[in-house]
Amino acid sequence: MITYLLLILAAIITSSGQLLMKKGSEILQNTLVAPERHQIAQGIIKKIFTIVLEPHVLVAFSLYFLGSFLWLKILTRGDLGRLYPVLIGMTIIFTSAASAVLFRETFTLTKAAGIIFILLGITMLMNFGLRQN
Repeated sequence: MITYLLLILAAIITSSGQLLMKKGSEILQNTLVAPERHQIAQGIIKKIFTIVLEPHVLVAFSLYFLGSFLWLKILTRGDLGRLYPVLIGMTIIFTSAASAVLFRETFTLTKAAGIIFILLGITMLMNFGLRQN
């Protein structure tokens, strides 16, 4: 049971990082445009700091870092070949749902069907393979 809760927490942390990265990319839209050939060396350090220090991006990186430590703990509780697909599947589900709400992204019938298949896969992996710790 603890393994399932840790996986859910890791997926929420990862998904939150993705959502913050998306918000940061919207704010940095003009900064992220590729520079003209003659401007490549000019101000590149400033551009890197602008991107990394944007608050949404900074928190997203922090969440990824925190999620990595949690992932290390999760890996001690089962097989990578079963845990990783479950983590990624849950992250896709949380991110898809939240992006539809927060960013008004479309949620199509095809996306809903894909999520149903992901849920079926997660159910199969969780019922037939995770060590109970």
